[in-house]
Amino acid sequence: SSLTTVELTSAFARNLEVLPRQCNKAAALEQLRERLQLDRCQIAVFGDDLNDRCLFELYPCSYAVDNARPEIKALASRIIPSCQKQGPA
Repeated sequence: SSLTTVELTSAFARNLEVLPRQCNKAAALEQLRERLQLDRCQIAVFGDDLNDRCLFELYPCSYAVDNARPEIKALASRIIPSCQKQGPA
């Protein structure tokens, strides 16, 4: 079925992202990582919502902001202050 080849995610309320499974933030970052010949542990990823899950599942150095969805916080290696409190900075 063609539904098994797509990924459904959301970045905010009333938003639905429908993309091919291989077209996501992690796939793009993997291409860059390979080009730069870096190990996954040399890259830090930050996120807060379901569209960041692919990054958190692949990269061990992952930071979720304090106001992130619970699912993302559970995958994160660390929780940092929210964006409003300049956590990623």
